[in-house]
Order: sequence, then structure tokens, then C-alpha cells
Amino acid sequence: MSQVSCPTCGILNGPTSFSETPTSLRVLDLLSTNIPPHDAEVADLRQIVQNSSALVQSLQDHINKVQDTLSSLRSLHETASRRLADAKCILHPIRSLPRDILSEIFLSCTPIADETDSEAFEYGPTFDTLCPRNHPWNLSHVCRTWREITLSLPRLWTTVYLNFEQYKQLSYRQCIFKSILLFERSANLDLSLALTSDENGIAHHPLMGYLEASTMRWRALHCRIPTSSLQAFSGCTFPLLEELGVGCREGIDPATTVDVFSHVPNVRTLKFYMSDGTIDSYSVLSSFPWNPPSIEELTLTLGVLFSEFRRDGFVTLAVLKHLEINEHEYADPGCLSAFLDALRAPFLRRLALTFVPGRHIFFVDLSSHPDLGRITSLHIRCSMAIALDDEEDDEEYPNRNLEMLLKFLRLATGVEEFQLVDNDVPPDFLRAFILEGTEIDAAVLPSLRKLDIHECEIMHDDAEPNALLLALAESRSTIHMSVGLRDRLCKALHTFRLPKSCHPFQHSDDEDKHRWTNVANEIEIVCS
Repeated sequence: MSQVSCPTCGILNGPTSFSETPTSLRVLDLLSTNIPPHDAEVADLRQIVQNSSALVQSLQDHINKVQDTLSSLRSLHETASRRLADAKCILHPIRSLPRDILSEIFLSCTPIADETDSEAFEYGPTFDTLCPRNHPWNLSHVCRTWREITLSLPRLWTTVYLNFEQYKQLSYRQCIFKSILLFERSANLDLSLALTSDENGIAHHPLMGYLEASTMRWRALHCRIPTSSLQAFSGCTFPLLEELGVGCREGIDPATTVDVFSHVPNVRTLKFYMSDGTIDSYSVLSSFPWNPPSIEELTLTLGVLFSEFRRDGFVTLAVLKHLEINEHEYADPGCLSAFLDALRAPFLRRLALTFVPGRHIFFVDLSSHPDLGRITSLHIRCSMAIALDDEEDDEEYPNRNLEMLLKFLRLATGVEEFQLVDNDVPPDFLRAFILEGTEIDAAVLPSLRKLDIHECEIMHDDAEPNALLLALAESRSTIHMSVGLRDRLCKALHTFRLPKSCHPFQHSDDEDKHRWTNVANEIEIVCS
């Protein structure tokens, strides 16, 4: 047996080989049978037995020394790691941040009332202000300094989300205590509220009384509660209310007038969240005592026959600037354009239209509409390329959606920003955007400055998508635009946003890349 010392720590001086042992193959052979060893092997094996006790004890001593050293090193490692973590924690930059910076960070964590403006709000937000794990309570539980800061910021407590579905397991005492504390810490500042519940009985919940007493402070309200519960605020005034979002699941009797918002003189943004196709925003709109002349932003979901919009003549919104209309899947085709036809909004500048995916687009005749030419920003979500119904003939309906959409776009001559969201964009749609000759009257969106199709998938035909996009971009650039079009005030494109699948420099030959480079000198090309 040979020994060697550890060159690093010197504590190991144990055996590294054994010369007394018979050959391994012979030992394995003997162990696998009952054959006795030879006389020479017997002497070697007896020598091993005689020395094994001392050898095992020696090895155990070395093992103990190594384990003691390892335990000592582990303890030192844990201590060093803990000291390192403590030092990093103490030196963390957040400890050196001034209170005003921390205050701004805390305020940026505050949920915004607009966050309820989403499809998820129709089913109730999961966030609840009274939950101690949510903002701002959780910030006040970190340390003394953070608590002092949170309590010194009334604005931190002015966004209130109340999800009554989560209060079934809470006692009235807990809800009232936290609500009172929340309103006290807001220090009489303006409030932004979001209320949600599917239960009709919340009108009698004690919290409603405290909410009713604070309506004079409400600046934004987004609610999806039953109409009967909404009636609990009947008689209240909302002098500061600027943004209002209403969601309804149950139907409203057309003869019923909900007198909740009879005094909302400052409402500028009005939004509806509808989840039932038998209900539409228009009928809800007519059931409330709105003050339409003040509305600047309006979001609607339509789910009724378009003939309903003309029963009372035109809908006039004198200061409306932004309009978003969503077509429900149960709505009859044409209700969206019928509402546009009935609407008179001389200051309308931004229009967003969402059609039901996978169905035909239908527009009533809007050629005489006085306000379409004033729109400067247009967003459309639709499905142009869809399978035709069995009873329709391909020759009679070559592509009705494409034709309807292009017909509408030719009326919106003042649009400068256009965004399209479509899973399958026919190449003919892109061809329609290519400016040719000097006929501006036949051009699609002649004033276009920004074209965004990055959320689209372009279908293939005889022409490659990149070739069509290049021709479109060149025709809309000042260099290639004809003198006749420039003389007739046709604007050149400024920004062209493309899908990643159509990157101009990854799917083009050298000649086209050179042409794209020339176009990019004038038009900002963005692929995302």
C-alpha cells in the first residue's frame, strides 16, 4: 500500500493502491464458486485479513478528518454567503432612493381605471383593492419607511377596485373597516372606481352606502353590476365624473329609464362592455339619461338589427372625437355601418371598427355621410377572405368583404393613419392601395401617412407579397408619385409597418433590396 499527502491541505496521507491483493479476475472467480484457493493465494489472503483491521481504521481516520474539514468549509461558506447577501442588501440602491423617487415608483404601481377597458372586464376583474395582498396595502407592509411613504400619499389610495364576488367569505365588518380606512387615506381626493358583481343583492350591501356618500368625488367609474344594483345610486350626483364604463349582462326593458346618471355634466368618455348578444349598447344607451353633447370618446358593442337605429332619426354627438364600435357575434350584418349612417359627429377624428371574425362585412350606402371625410385615424379588425356560404355563387360574390371594405375606404379621404388587423389579407387589397396615374378620386386613402398591417397575414397569388408591398411603398413615396397626384394634394407615406414574415431585406433579390433601400430613405419601414 502506497501513501501520498494532499498537495493543497496536507491532511490526507492515506493509501492510494493495494499491492497485496490477488489479481481481480482470480478473486472474482473464487467468489463465484466454492473452489478453495491455492496455497500461495491462501498466504496472501491471510496477510490481507491480518492487516485489514489497521487498514480500515486508518481509512476511517482519514474520512473523519476530511468530513470535519468539509463541515468546517461548509460552515465558513454559509457565513461568507450570508455576509455577502447582507452587504448587498444594505448597499442596494433602493435604500438610497430619495423619498420623492420612491413616491413616484409607488404611484406608478397604482392600477389605472382604463385597465378595466378590456374583454376581461366583462367577466369581472380578479384584482380587488380590499385584498391585503394587493396594492397599495402590500407596499405599506414592507418596512417602516415604506409605510410612512404610502400613508403620506393620498393619491395612492384613490383607485378603488371592488369585486363583490370576493366578499362572500368576508364579514360586513371587515369590508366596512377597510373601505373606511381606504377613503380616509385618500384625503378627499378624486376617486377612480371599478365595480363588478353578478349578484342582484349587492344593492343592499353595506359598502354601497359608503360608495353612495362618495359619488361627489368620482372622476372615473367602470362598473359591471346588475341594473337593479346600479339603481342604488339613483338620485346621486356625479359633478366630477369624466370617464364612465357600463357593463350589463341582463336585458333592459326598452320602456325602462335608468335614472342613475341624470347629472353627469362632465362625462367625456363613455364605454360599454357587453357579453350577451341579446343586449346591445345602443339599447342601453337609450335607457340612460345621458347628456350626449359632452361625449368625446364613445365605445359601443352592437347586437341588434340595424333598422333599430333609425327609429328616432339621427344620433347627434356634437363633440365626439373618438369612436370605437364592436360588432357582436349575434348581431345582424350591417348594424355597425347602420349606426355610422345614423351618427352625426362633425368633430369625429378617430374611428375603430371591429367586425365579427369569419363572417361577411356589410355596409349600407354611406356615400352621402357628411363626417367620414373628416376622420384622420382609422382602425379596422375584420376577416376579408372567408369561405362563401353554400347558397352563394362565386361569380356573383367574387369577394364581397373586399369590395365592401374598399368602397368604405374610398369615402374616408381624410384618413392619415390606418391600421388593419386580419388573418388573411387578399393581394387585391394591397393592389388597391397602389397609386397609379393622376386619378385621385379612385385612390384608396389618398391622404395616408401611416399604414400599419403588422398584425396581418398576406395571402399568396401570382405575385409575391413582398413585390406588392414594394410597389405599394414606391407608389406612395414622393419620388415615384406622379406629378398629377402631388398637384392634387395626395400625401406621401411617412411610416409603413409590415409583418415580420414580409421583411423587405430578407425575402428580396438584390434589385428589390436596392429599391427598398431607396424607399427607406423617404419612408420609415418598420417590421414587427
